Amino acid sequence: MIAFQHEYEKRAKSKMHAVIFWLFLGPFGAHRFYLGEKAAGILLLFTGLCFYIVLPISLFVFAVNTFDPVNPGIDPNVLLILFLLIIFIGLIWWVIEGFLISGKVDRLNEKLEMDIMRRIVPSKVNANTSKAYQRSPLR
Repeated sequence: MIAFQHEYEKRAKSKMHAVIFWLFLGPFGAHRFYLGEKAAGILLLFTGLCFYIVLPISLFVFAVNTFDPVNPGIDPNVLLILFLLIIFIGLIWWVIEGFLISGKVDRLNEKLEMDIMRRIVPSKVNANTSKAYQRSPLR
């Protein structure tokens, strides 16, 4: 049992760490990388970086178009609405991730428990199961 506890404490994920990663680095997928979800982490990293690259460019274009009445180019109202929509969608996604993170950590730790148990006591579990099956009167 001590081997199980040691292995579990070494490999288990902390809800507090996951929430801190989500809170401060959520747009870059740090919490997903921490939980071992590399594909989702890469997707969030890519979208987060794109957002923070597009954000200053959009603000610059919005400012230039707003203060240039002779050659307005793109309608600043359209840019502003698009920008706010993107922020709103990103904020909703971030909040949903926050609500789901506790369950993800729980499921990951439960899977870890089962994996450790299978590795520590596989022969004892299989031997006891087969003996119990052999003694069963319902065969």
